[in-house]
Amino acid sequence: MTRNVLLAIAIAAMPLVAGCRGNKVGTTDCTPGEPVFVSCGCLGVGSCETTPDPVLRVCDGTLDEDECTWDVQIGENDDGPMCGRCPGLTVTCPDSGSLLVMARGFYPDEIVDCDWATNPGGPPAE
Repeated sequence: MTRNVLLAIAIAAMPLVAGCRGNKVGTTDCTPGEPVFVSCGCLGVGSCETTPDPVLRVCDGTLDEDECTWDVQIGENDDGPMCGRCPGLTVTCPDSGSLLVMARGFYPDEIVDCDWATNPGGPPAE
């Protein structure tokens, strides 16, 4: 391979290796206007390893990952209430009926083990 081809491959792979984007990204359906608890390991919803420190960001499901920035997000959480370093947050389902969920590391170069899940209606009863 030529040097330019190798350089192009390396540049294209950087977001995957560096964790600049979410490392566990997906969409889920919800009922517009209803609360949804999104978590990876908080209150028994989803699972996470706390090292490195996972963060969840939630946007309208009609957005692409690159469009889900801090200024348009529906919500973001680093450490869930009473859940240590596993994130969990309640958001209101948008009119689209879909949520985009991104799990990423607290620091951009971290790849996290954060298997997010949702609980319609808000956090589960303790």
